[in-house]
Amino acid sequence: MSQKTYSLRIERLIAAPPEKLFRAWTTPRLLQRWLHPGENWTTPIAEVDLRVGGSFRWGIRDSRGRTFYEVGEFRKIEPPTSLVYSCRFEDEEVDFDLPKAETVIRVTFEKTPGGTRMVLVQEGYTKESDRDGQQNGWQGFLDNLAKLVETEEEALR
Repeated sequence: MSQKTYSLRIERLIAAPPEKLFRAWTTPRLLQRWLHPGENWTTPIAEVDLRVGGSFRWGIRDSRGRTFYEVGEFRKIEPPTSLVYSCRFEDEEVDFDLPKAETVIRVTFEKTPGGTRMVLVQEGYTKESDRDGQQNGWQGFLDNLAKLVETEEEALR
């Protein structure tokens, strides 16, 4: 019998074209600007080998100075409409519980009048509580992403 897994789905309308969103999601200097859940967090490390089979690693630092790392591999890259990649936390010495399961993230960017309909699906959580925690965390990440692509024209060139 296989283990039950959980997934999350988030849909957002963002007032920017798909090209900007795709660029912000795949460019290290832009990831560093938005890929964290809140104002007192930073992303000092963002490494991206943007090709199918290529890897990524980003380090996200919390307000107490603790850094945790997410790593994974790109499985599908179709600019500017979709991105699929695996994601897991590295086994780092942190004093809080991180999900152990590798998940798969699928992000699509669909052009709509006035912007983009972005849909994020993350599958493979082995605990419902891990899924719920990540779903809550994604809200802050995506707020930062929307702010970046909607207001900072110069940063996205």
